[in-house]
Amino acid sequence: MYNHTSTAADGRSLIRDLEQTQQNLRGQVEALEEFRESLRELETTESDEEGTVFVTIGDGNVITALDISPDGFRKREALGRILTVTIDRAQKRHEKSMRDNHPDRH
Repeated sequence: MYNHTSTAADGRSLIRDLEQTQQNLRGQVEALEEFRESLRELETTESDEEGTVFVTIGDGNVITALDISPDGFRKREALGRILTVTIDRAQKRHEKSMRDNHPDRH
């Protein structure tokens, strides 16, 4: 025998459940978008051992700032190597920071 009343109640209950699931998913999407934005704003700054070069890496693992102290310019022979090593170290540290903050790790 077909019970029309329970079927309608079951349908309303299913619709409420689906609406709640949809609302939860929207909240999760918003949280993910906010997290992605925070990762885009993440910057990493690294310096050489003597503090003559400071490199900041930002979104896309690109250099967003590069500062060389007056003492750094006096080290003409070594400045290229110092820059290369510091940039490499900053990019690797930035990549690690991005991995460590990835949502799959939380």
